[in-house]
Order: sequence, then C-alpha cells, then structure tokens
Amino acid sequence: MVFIEPEIVALLGEDPVLTYHRQPNPVTAQVALFAISYSTVLRILRIIPETTRIQLLGASLGEWVAATVCGVMPLKQALQIVRLRARLITEGNTGKMLAINGLTLEDLSQLPSGVEVACANADKRIVVSGPPESIESFKATLKVPCKVLDTAGAFHSTYVDRAVAVLEKEIPVLVPDLRKPCKYNLISTATHVDGECDFASARYWCRQTRRTVMLGRALKEAGESGTMFIDVGPGAGMRTLIRECVPSAAVLCAARYYDKTDDVLRGRVPSCGDVMWCRDVSEFDVVVKSLGRAIVVVDAEDDSDPISLLGDVIKFVQESLIPNGRLLSHMDTFLVIRDCQCASSVVGFARSLMSEHGSNLGLRIVRVLDMKNLPSFIELPSLGEYKVADGTVKLRQLCRSPPATPRADLSQQLGDGVIVITGGFGGLGQLVAKWAADNISCNKIVLLGRAASSSLSSLSLQCPVDVRIADVSNSASLIDAVSEYRGMVTVVFHCAGVVEDAVVENAPSDYQELYRAVAAKVLGPVNLVKALGSGPRYVLFSSSSSAFGNPGQSVYAAANSASDYFAEKSSADVLSIQWGGWSKSIASSMSAKYNINPTAGEHFLQPREGLQAMGNLLSSLVDGHLKSRSVVVANISDWQNYLSAAGLPREAPLWAQLLPKPGPDWVPSIGQVAANCRLRWMIDHATEGGVVVPATAMILWLIGYPRASTGGLEQVAFHKVLWVDKGQHIETTRGEVRDGEIVYASATRKESKRVGPNYVRRALTESSSRSGDSWTEVDVADLYQHFADAGFPYGPSFRLLRSAKRCEGIVVATVSDGRHLAAVMDACTHACALLDPSAFGGYPKAIRCVHFETETPDGEGGTDWEVVVKKSGVNVLACSFDLVLHQPSSGQWITFEGFTMQTTMPTNSLYVYRQEEAQTLGIDDVRSRILNSGIMRPMIGPIDIPDEHSVPQQYGEYVITPSGNGNLDATFAPVRVDDGIVPPGSVRVRAQYWGLSFLDALAATGAMPMSFFGGELSGVVTAVGEGVHHVKPGEVVGCVTLGASGLHSTILLPASYCCKASRSSMTLSHRNDAGPA
Repeated sequence: MVFIEPEIVALLGEDPVLTYHRQPNPVTAQVALFAISYSTVLRILRIIPETTRIQLLGASLGEWVAATVCGVMPLKQALQIVRLRARLITEGNTGKMLAINGLTLEDLSQLPSGVEVACANADKRIVVSGPPESIESFKATLKVPCKVLDTAGAFHSTYVDRAVAVLEKEIPVLVPDLRKPCKYNLISTATHVDGECDFASARYWCRQTRRTVMLGRALKEAGESGTMFIDVGPGAGMRTLIRECVPSAAVLCAARYYDKTDDVLRGRVPSCGDVMWCRDVSEFDVVVKSLGRAIVVVDAEDDSDPISLLGDVIKFVQESLIPNGRLLSHMDTFLVIRDCQCASSVVGFARSLMSEHGSNLGLRIVRVLDMKNLPSFIELPSLGEYKVADGTVKLRQLCRSPPATPRADLSQQLGDGVIVITGGFGGLGQLVAKWAADNISCNKIVLLGRAASSSLSSLSLQCPVDVRIADVSNSASLIDAVSEYRGMVTVVFHCAGVVEDAVVENAPSDYQELYRAVAAKVLGPVNLVKALGSGPRYVLFSSSSSAFGNPGQSVYAAANSASDYFAEKSSADVLSIQWGGWSKSIASSMSAKYNINPTAGEHFLQPREGLQAMGNLLSSLVDGHLKSRSVVVANISDWQNYLSAAGLPREAPLWAQLLPKPGPDWVPSIGQVAANCRLRWMIDHATEGGVVVPATAMILWLIGYPRASTGGLEQVAFHKVLWVDKGQHIETTRGEVRDGEIVYASATRKESKRVGPNYVRRALTESSSRSGDSWTEVDVADLYQHFADAGFPYGPSFRLLRSAKRCEGIVVATVSDGRHLAAVMDACTHACALLDPSAFGGYPKAIRCVHFETETPDGEGGTDWEVVVKKSGVNVLACSFDLVLHQPSSGQWITFEGFTMQTTMPTNSLYVYRQEEAQTLGIDDVRSRILNSGIMRPMIGPIDIPDEHSVPQQYGEYVITPSGNGNLDATFAPVRVDDGIVPPGSVRVRAQYWGLSFLDALAATGAMPMSFFGGELSGVVTAVGEGVHHVKPGEVVGCVTLGASGLHSTILLPASYCCKASRSSMTLSHRNDAGPA
C-alpha cells in the first residue's frame, strides 16, 4: 500500500508509482521515488509536535525532496526538474559505480584515470564512478569487499557534466524565485568540498548533481546526543549508515518493506514508531514475538571497573530485553562478551538470564578473545554458551569428574606454614578452620572478617589463631592486615561473600548496592594474590549458581563467576569450588533468610562429605593433577528432577553429558508425543524454546505414530501454522490436530491391517534401482550453500541430507540423521528442492494421501532413511510431489502422493532471521548508548492470531480489553462497545498482522509510547485531520478497515465518529453531524 500526496497526482496527471509499474525506466523510477519520499516526509511531519526541532537531510535525489519540503522550490517546479534531471543524467551514461567497504577517502586519494569518488557514505564506505573497463580493472586490484552497483550509469562523475551544463540553463528559467529554507533546517550533503551552501542559488543545485555526496560528514554534523533519525529512503542501507556514523542516535524506519521484487513499489508508509514523542500516556502489556536476531556486544578492557560494567549490563537487560517485566522474544539473542577478568561476572549474570528467560530470548552466550574476529552466529545453533578462541568455537558442557583420591597426606604435601581464611567469622569459615587445624600441618590460622564475632570464643583449635579485621574488597585494608605473613602462607581459603538473591528484573544496578553484593567475590581473589603473592594455594568458595545459572540468583551467580574465571586464568595455584547447597546447620543464616531447602533430586552437602571433597581437590591441585580449576561439588542424585524443579532449561546442551541419552523416559521426540497430552516443549532440529511445528510432525500425529504401525490417510490439509511456546494442550483425536477449537491439521483415516506396496512406491523404487551409470551425483553442500546465500538461516550448518543423486526427473537422497523421524520427514522438502527450488523451506498445504508401514519407535535404531522423489502427476504445474521415505534395511516406508507445498521465500519464511548491527557496551559513554542507540529493535512478527482475537474487516465501534484467559499468546482482544468496557487505567491492544493492526492505529493516535519497543515497528500511521487524537484510558473507540486483504489499513477513531466503509465508495461520515471525520 503506497500513499502519494493527492497534489502530486494532480500536478502530474497520473500516479507516478503506477506509471513506473507500467513503464519501468530510470526516469519514471526517480519521479516515483521522489513522490513517495515527499509524501512520506509530509505524513511524518503532520504528527510531530510543532515544538520539536526538525532538520532534513537527503542524499543525491533525497536532497531535492528535502529542499522541496523546506520550501526552497515549489512542488510543481521540483517535479519538472526531477524529471528533467533524471533524463539528462541517464541519457548516454554508460559508466559504472563501485561500492567499496573498508577504505577511507585518504586511502583512495590515488585513483585510476577516469575513476572518481561519487559518494562518501561513511568513513569506510565509499562509492566511486567511472568507465566500465576502469571500474572492473580497479575492482580486481582491491583487497577489501567491493561490489559493482546495479545503476543506470555513473552518477556524480564526468558522465553527468553535460547534464549539469543543461541544468545551469534550465533551472533559472523553471524556478526563477528559489528561496532559502524557511520551514525547517536543511543540511547539505554536497558542500563539504568548498564550504559553499546557498540553497537559493541555481548554481548550487546544478553542481549538487555533479559533486561528491558527503553523506557521512553530513550525518555526523546532524547527529548529536539525543538525536532521532527517521529514515524514509528505500531499503535498510540508510539505517546502517546512520548507526555507523552516529552510534548514539536512535533510528526509526518510516518505510514499509515488502519483498524485494521492486524497490519503488515497496510501500512508503510511515510506521507507528514515528510517534515516540508521546510519553505521557497509559501503560500497555504487549507481547511481541520476533523471528529476528539481536546481537549485543559487551566489550571491556582489563583495567575497566568490573562492577560498573556489570551494573550497566543489568540496566540494559532490564530496560531493553525485559522492560517492566514484559518479555520481548527475539528467537535469537546473542550476548557477545569479551573473555577477560573484567567481564567475567557478566557471564554468570547471563547464565541466570538464560535460565530465567533463555528459551524466550533464544539466548546464546558467546565468549570471545578478539572482538575483531566475531564468529558466524548462524553456526551457533543451540541455546547455550560458546567460547571462541584461535578460530575454533567450543560449546560449554558440564561433565562428570572421576572421584579424586589424594596421593599423599596434605600435611606432607603442604608442609608447615600459615593458613588464611577469609569470611572466617561465619559458619563455613569456622568449619574450614576446624578442618584445616585437624588435616593440615600449620603454625597459625589467620581468620579475616569485616567485624569480629562472639562465636569465635567457642572456637577451639589445635593451633594458634590470629583474628584480623579487614575487608577483602579493599586492597589497602587487606595488605595492612596480612602483609606480615607474606611468604609464610601455604593455603588461603576464601570463604567471604554476600548472598543477594533476586530475579533478573529485580537485580540491583545501583553501583553502591551492587558493590556491597559482589565486591568480595569479584575483587577479593585479585586482592588476596596481590597481598600474599603467588606462593600459596588458593581455594575459592564459589557457588553452583555460577555454573548452572540458577534462576533467582543472578547477582550471586555474577559474583561467583568472577571468582571462577580468576581461578581458571590466574598464574597462581587457584582452585574454585562451586558448592551446591550446604546443610542448614552450616549455612543457618542463609537458610533462615531465604528459606532454602533441597531441590527435588538434590541432597544438601553434609560437613564431612563436603570437606572430604575439598581436601581431595586441594591435594590434586598441589600435585598438579587437577583437570579443571573450577569444579562443581554438589550432591545431586537425579539430574532430571533437579533441573525441572530448579527451573533450569534442561534442553540446553550444558547438561547433555549429565543426563541419560534422549529417549522415551525423559524427553519426547516429536514422533513420541502421545495423543491428548500437554505439549510443554519439543526437542527437534529446529526447536529452541518456542518453535513453529514442522508440518511433518503433524503428519506423524495424524498417523498416530509410533503406536500405529500400518495405515493410511487421505485428504490431509494444513489449516494453520502451529506455534508451540509455553505449552499447548494438543489433541490428535478424530483425525485432527487441534488446540481447543482451533484446528491446525486434519485428515481422513484409513485403517488397514497391512498395506501393500502401491503404484507410487513400486514405480519410484524401481526407478531408484536403475543402473548406476544413469545417475548424476548432487553436491549437497552446494545445495545448502545456495539457499544460505538466498537468505535462509539453515545453510551449510543445517544439512538434513547426507547425499543425493538424480536421474530423469527422480531424486534419491540419504538423510543425515535417522534418530528423529520428524527431522527425517522434513528432509523430504529439501530433496524436493532438487526438483523445484521453491520447495526448500516450504510448508505443506495439502497431501492427497499417505500410506505407511513403520515398526521401529522413533529414537531407536537410527538407521539410514532414503527419500525418493518425483514431480506429482496429479498437478505438474504446482509445487507438488510424490515421494517415498523408506529404510532399505528394515523395510519400513511411508509414501506421500500429491504432496503440495506453499512455496517459501527467505523474506516470508517461517524461520526467517533478521541480522542487526552489533552495538558495543562497556566502554566510553556506556549509558547514553544503552539508552539511545536502540540496540534491541524487536519487530512485530508474522504472528498467527486466532480469528476471535483479530480485528474484523468491517466497520463498528470497539474497545480493547484483556481476553482474561492468561495465555500470553492471547492476551488482548477487541470487544464491541455494547459487549464490554475498557478496564480503568489502560487501553490494551493485541498485534494482528505484520504491521497492520490495532497496535499501529493506537500508536498513531498517541495512545502508546513506542519507546518500549525500541521504536522500529512496521505499521500504518493514521492522522485524523491535521492532528492526532490521543486516546485516553477508558475511552471508547471505533475502527474501520480500508482496502483489500493484505493491503488494508486499520484506522482508529474516537467513538463520537461513526466509521462507515462501503465496499464501493469507502466514505466516512460523522455520527451527529458535528464535523467531518
């Protein structure tokens, strides 16, 4: 849906977009782009408060749009000049343009003859123009990314000199009264060469066509702290340039992007993000699901303040990822953290974030040594934690450690010396002191604490005790307390710490409060080694919350994670023990404060077993036989129950080596989900938390697999896409897959005791047994690389096919992994893509009939499956196939006749991902970038809303009210005025389709502050008259939907307007004749 100002249509006598569609050429394209951009800018300006300071900036043709809006020239004359200019600069222009990334203007100071700089879009994004042969030869010499652009000539070069000469004569005639910008401030992108900037001069506009476009410098001149850019240009390139040139600015998109079939016809309609200025209205509960990718980089230097960095990250997560407790699901959120001591506490915090919100955020933690060589994120498929070093990517997993047995007595290993115990006044400290006095030969035990305890009087040890008051987080205080023992200490037990339990949303971010909670763990180990040297062995008391990321212990996990990292990287002999729960007799104060009890599957550590494990590990540290210097010590007998009860994501690969192998006893694969069960998660090749259920899984449910071994289905139909998130009650009875009243798939069952080979199976298997000489091998890697290049996320790293061959319109392929039959069946669409590329990633619409004979349950055996495919004889024109899926070794098989798919493009794929620019946290002006850069840019995704929750395409008066069923995917619903009222204090709304919804309309009318979303939601902004009506909490509203399905706009109006939409006339009238609507 493209909106063009009526004045433009009247002046041209035609719609310029339709003209371009009928006669596509460079002249009609530039006129259409001018008209669309001009119309978009005007619609944006109508909803921005007059008190807002507005500047306009345009590149090349965009500068003519900006000048016209600013009043430099009348619209009529501007259209005439744009048309003339477009014709002149393209006639006979045979040149080419080359985009170069990675070189600056200074690097390109010596260009080949005939080649010159046309655009400097950013510091290292330059475009040059020149003759085709010169451009090609120059490209061959470059060692940086570069690309020849698909343009109608070489613009801003000598190729347009003739056009400039003509314009110098024509512009003064066409526009004799050029004026200086009077409405808004206009920023030039063409005057940074000599400083001349006289917009009222015809000479300026003639030379603007020829001069280098200095866009990058103009963006920096326009951008300052708090600046908001609204991009009205085609594509997403301008947004990238703005974020690169002005990192602290917020960027909104005022365009609507459809498939990239035709640049100019992708609708230019302002988005609801344009009303971010409305901040003083009511609060909204909105659940946004995005199939996008968000990359957040936490960078820091080793000498940075780790506590300040942790606080900044906590603020960012609370304000951007889960603001006000409302979850924004991105499907793929990559938290990239520099692998250094300063940022180590962020890792522990991120692990708790993963436990609490990981499946919704699709969180991956990526630890990297070199920020300049970030990994390919598409190669990190599993929700989990990765470490990237030396070009390799390692996935973090916990593994069982064999019981440590001491090789010698600790007293003999360590010898006589002094033992230092921090936190020595608490229960754990005193327990360690008694154990050390009994098991280690020592001359003295030094107990350190921030305040003396009366309980020390009852502490009876077999060696002298020295009590010192010191704060381990304060280096000077610690050195004063223990410096006299330097060189005499054999072992240091660091038991000090503060337990501060809180969910991520409530974690403290204030520096002083955070310092109190984490300083002992974050700074203590570093200060101890500084005070006592690297001679002693250090045993740090950490927590399993650091290793597991226990929900509700985000700050405690962060603090202990810093201790663990120090142990792993320190040049001293340091062991970090990540303790599980201690018995209440030891940790009495902690247990009383937080009412801590063992989790299901866990037993609290008793003093004897915990101290024995510590002694064995310390002995191994002394001997140098310790495999890891960060070890979990916990008494967990049943990992399955423990993970479930603790709320930890047991589908994460972290636990893979601790849990039994996947099977019927603990994690159901898709084929093993019984009928009428509550589906709480799905483990399959595409699942990370919520998932779009593959249609092949629905086929299995309809079949009744694995219980039904033989049978058939007819008239298989797929009605809706099934999204599984928190848990749906999926019913598979009566030949249907349903959730309540919503039917997702249906079929007619045909029961039979034994199904013999039918003609499809026989014909295909006979064809597949032909002579090997007639077959052509297919390079499967090329197949997946091709579709990865086309934009599908599952490229080379997601290969469901191991090998394939073809012969006379038939393809035979071997599936790479036979353990999950649903994944095996999904591989069928990839085999079909070898006959029809549009099948790749497609979603079935219908299957004429299915026959099956299966005996081995899913997950058992895992022998190779083969797929035999040919184009369907029923409908040869459609994307329809006949295929057989069979196991040659066992004789099992499933046949599909008339397997017709809905073809899928990367832009509308169910699995589409959106790559966002990586932003940096942790260095230089952190807070402003967190608040203003809009790092998280969630989009309204293609959510499938039940019919009863969508806005009817008819006129009527509605209010928005909660549906009340508590399901996050059905939180809001429109209700007719006479059926309900708006609850006091809020107007609530539910997203309907991709950008066309009540959400857009409410935002357009000022009812919703869009800063909550990061300001980048596609949608239609609707202005009532010349201004905007602000819907107040509790106010009744009416709506009308204009336009055909897929290209409609939903307009929201106050209830005093009666919106009547005739299918033929589309008129609006006011109910009480109080004025036009």
